[in-house]
Amino acid sequence: MERLIINEVQEVSCDRCSISALCLPGELSDADRAALNQIVQRARPVRKGACLFRAGDRADSVFALRTGSLKSFRVTPEGAEHVTGFFLPGEVVGLESLANGAHTHTAVALDTSLVCRIPLDQFDALSVRIPTMRRQLVRVMSRELNDAQERLADARHAGAPATFAGFLLDLSDRLQRRGLETRCFMLPMSRGEIASYLGLTQETVSRVIARLQQDGMIAIHAREVRIVDEQAMRALARCGLHGCRPTPE
Repeated sequence: MERLIINEVQEVSCDRCSISALCLPGELSDADRAALNQIVQRARPVRKGACLFRAGDRADSVFALRTGSLKSFRVTPEGAEHVTGFFLPGEVVGLESLANGAHTHTAVALDTSLVCRIPLDQFDALSVRIPTMRRQLVRVMSRELNDAQERLADARHAGAPATFAGFLLDLSDRLQRRGLETRCFMLPMSRGEIASYLGLTQETVSRVIARLQQDGMIAIHAREVRIVDEQAMRALARCGLHGCRPTPE
């Protein structure tokens, strides 16, 4: 995989960025936004398949995704790739490294993406002067932890259809935070990557997709998914969470 090389380029500033409301606390003053803009480094586009960082790399920055999508993964002792997350614009990548100063996962672009690099040493210095910046980082980390806990609960208590329904609804909800279309969207990841992330086999994912289409809940063509019956999808996802009997695989 090609390694991303960070180079500053002339891009839109934080205060004019269309996703700044997702990354930045709303109570920042114009002066504080200007100070943050001084430390943010805009990178050249990350081409599909390029590596943003690798497991074991020293972590001196976190990254805010502006456009495109990324996946994170770790390699199992058997040498298999286990997908650990998918990232959409407005989300922060690399937070797992804050615990010990090194990345524990590898992040790769699923399609051409733009990221903003935020050096941690400069961020720490700035957050002393602007406490809302540190609180925003804590909020982002808390949301990541909560999402991870919910996914773990889904995996333990839901059948494959409920787990997959929850996955699609999670993507839809995250797109809604960006103000984008939530009922019809493209999946940047492959079915194999979805299966790895959900702890299912690719064959199971394909069977679930066929079943949900047959039941009139979704329609999928290639990687375009349309949620046809959102109410039924949410009921199916809740079934796994609340312990009712899931639909058989």
